[in-house]
Amino acid sequence: MTYEQILNYYNYDVDEVEGRREQIENLYFNAIVNAPLETIEDLLRIINMVYAWMPTMLKETSSVIDFENIDFNELLQIAQEVRRGEVNKPREIMLMSKLGKLTNNHMVGASKVLMVLNQDKYPIFDSRVLQTWNNYVIVNNTLNEIKTLSNYSIENNPDRCIDNYLYYKNTVQHYARVSNKRVRQYEFLLFYINGKMNPQEKLI
Repeated sequence: MTYEQILNYYNYDVDEVEGRREQIENLYFNAIVNAPLETIEDLLRIINMVYAWMPTMLKETSSVIDFENIDFNELLQIAQEVRRGEVNKPREIMLMSKLGKLTNNHMVGASKVLMVLNQDKYPIFDSRVLQTWNNYVIVNNTLNEIKTLSNYSIENNPDRCIDNYLYYKNTVQHYARVSNKRVRQYEFLLFYINGKMNPQEKLI
């Protein structure tokens, strides 16, 4: 489902959607995505900006991370590869798993850090986007929808969480490319239209 098809189906004003996105990005987003990424401390600042304010952060993180044995230097190297768009799939998956544990033990947080690192390749994967995706986006005219996990926990089902995100990421990249839009624009549209639809409707 292309960007234009979604807009046309719901009769949305593209200027309104794009205006809201640009307003948000101009307020704070550009400062975050342009943050330095030279040291381990830089990476931890990005993680903190994205997720550490969550009240459950300390509890969840302390229960799943062995900080003495985690290789933060390798984590930084992979994050830098992601920012440059040069990461291979095994290292990308390794980073997703570790970021998930560092961001409230959820793939949601990991996707937000990845988006900050490289917004041209990594869309956010949260409940609002997935509700739109699961209920309304039909891929290749079939009901081949992304399935929302009952629990985003990296600890409980890391392989399923990561596989789900990779499929979502690759599909969003494809339809953004077909629509001649940035990944960030396409993801923001999915976020923006959530809650504005009749639950009985399907995109066709």
